[in-house]
Amino acid sequence: VLLYAAEDPTAALRARLESLARSHNLNLEQMDIRVIQAHSLRLDRASDREKLAATVDLYRPALLTLDPLVRLHAVDENQAGPIAELLSHIRALQRSSAAAIAIVHL
Repeated sequence: VLLYAAEDPTAALRARLESLARSHNLNLEQMDIRVIQAHSLRLDRASDREKLAATVDLYRPALLTLDPLVRLHAVDENQAGPIAELLSHIRALQRSSAAAIAIVHL
């Protein structure tokens, strides 16, 4: 799993992951979870899309989780065109990597 959690500080994210693992009788230290610790990740920027693609290519995750969508761009979500373009890049990343991609959108 490759995870980008834009709203959680590192300590809070670790505590959340440890709690989830414990609740499923798993040891977090034995799980292959990698956390993207970039200060920001903006998928409406070509340079950030390229960095994410390189990271996915490096780690080859079965699952990429991006949480939350609203922190991953600065486009107007009420405009279909910009959101469709952003999602097309995510779809292309999924197809090229064969990773499942979960996007949290509240």
